[in-house]
Amino acid sequence: MFVRQLIKSTESFSICKIMRSDLAKIVTFHFDALASDYDRKSLNRKKYNTAVDKLIIKYLMRQKKPLVLDVGCGTGSRAENLKSKIGGSKFYCVDSSLEMIKIAKKKKLDYVAKADMEKLPFQADYFDDILCLFNSFGYLNTYEKRLRTLYKFNKALKSEGLLIIDVMNSWHLGEGREYKRSLMRAFWDNFVTPNVLGFAVGDRYFELMIGNKVIPGFVHGFSVGEITGLLKNSGFEIIQSYIIGYDTGQIKKETRDGQLLFICRKIFNLTNEN
Repeated sequence: MFVRQLIKSTESFSICKIMRSDLAKIVTFHFDALASDYDRKSLNRKKYNTAVDKLIIKYLMRQKKPLVLDVGCGTGSRAENLKSKIGGSKFYCVDSSLEMIKIAKKKKLDYVAKADMEKLPFQADYFDDILCLFNSFGYLNTYEKRLRTLYKFNKALKSEGLLIIDVMNSWHLGEGREYKRSLMRAFWDNFVTPNVLGFAVGDRYFELMIGNKVIPGFVHGFSVGEITGLLKNSGFEIIQSYIIGYDTGQIKKETRDGQLLFICRKIFNLTNEN
């Protein structure tokens, strides 16, 4: 009900005051609405996702029959493709969107369930690897939820298990025609707009047209310092990081030229995950 009221009463997100408690509901509503068209819409980032997947395959192919958890799996298409290319692997998949999960259950995967990433229903030391891709991590709406989720990842991974995670770079200025912004616009997006809405730095509210409906959405972009701090405070060692162009899929040198991908290893168990 609150979403319909929000859509009806809002002409511009810049003047819309949204309660932080609504953001999790907005994310779930957004992906439920997007589910049937998600794979098609994802094609506009095919080069980026393919580049990330090649790196995932590179690291996971070094393992013998890895048991992998894909958190925020969406429709499961990506996990199905990775499973087909990593011999002997098993892929478990979870997502908070019921409509996404309905589609994922039709794929050739080993386990599919609806679950919030901060409440993973798995025992400790269970998985060889955890994937959290396409900025799924950025749909968590508070710092506390992000930290708690990484604690859950840590707990679910075996000793020295890998976490492979990519997030939206809040200072990404783009590569060219498809997406390009100035440093001033990045400052505005990261600081001014969130302040107007009563959000935290890096938070973004947006709207998409899906069919004839305006669907609200929320996402959080990360600075390098923010995401690396979260990972290190959650028992992970960053063994490699990449900057990958969002349009081209090319590996970049400058932080501002792409999104952020981290290959992390669990280096110690956390004594408190709450």
